[in-house]
Order: sequence, then C-alpha cells, then structure tokens
Amino acid sequence: MSNILSLARIVAGFAIAPAVPGALLAGALLAADERSNAQELFLVSINFAYPIALLIGVPLFALLQRQGWTGLIAYALTGAALGAFLYVAMPMLLETLMMIVEGVDAAGHITFSLSVLPVAIGCAVVAAIAFWLIARPDRALRKSEAA
Repeated sequence: MSNILSLARIVAGFAIAPAVPGALLAGALLAADERSNAQELFLVSINFAYPIALLIGVPLFALLQRQGWTGLIAYALTGAALGAFLYVAMPMLLETLMMIVEGVDAAGHITFSLSVLPVAIGCAVVAAIAFWLIARPDRALRKSEAA
C-alpha cells in the first residue's frame, strides 16, 4: 500500500507541479487586472512546462532518487540549475523548432534578455519545490530503506 501511495504522489507531483509557476504568475497578473495577459501567460507556461517535466524532469527525478539526494535543498538547487540551463538552451530550441515547423531560419537572432534569467531560475525552483512538496521523495526513500 505504501508503494502505491508513493507512486500516486509522484504522478500527482508531475501532474500538478509544472503548472504552479504559471498559475502563480497568472494570479499576479489577475491581481493587476490583466486578465487576457494572465490567460496567455498561463497557456504558454504549461505548453513549455509539461514537455520539460517529462523530458528532463523525469530523468532528473530518477537521478536524484538513485543518488539519494531527496531533500528539499537538493530539489531546489536542481531546479535552479535546470532554469539556468533552459535560459541558455531555449533560444536554440526555439530556432530549431522554427526551422523544422515553419521553415524559417532565425540565424541566431533569438536571444533572451539577462533579465529573464532570474525568472527562468525562479520558475524552475518553484516547480521543483512544488513537486517535492507533493511527491515527498524523502519519505519514500526512508520507508524503502526501513523495509
């Protein structure tokens, strides 16, 4: 029963946590009476967050579990590193997608302002902490070691 509950928490973490940063930012925009901007921001954030969670988050989760790095700080630091990586990699990814999908060669013209870096890091940290709070991988490890 404990393994089923742990698995359910992990699945719930991957289902909910990617949406948390976008929901928080959209909530802030709603508070500023920016309804249309809030909807757009939330939709864009979940379109990026879920593929990233599946393609990068799942392997990172497996790595952290295997290494026994299951604490909140380990997840927050991993989220910060992922946010910084995405800040660097996202322009190249967007250019590649533009070339594949639309046949447009951006020729290295997509860049992010350095002001986006703290936002990218912050969003990834928030998602990582939300995942940790839902999945509680530290508890699952302790239970399996006790068995």
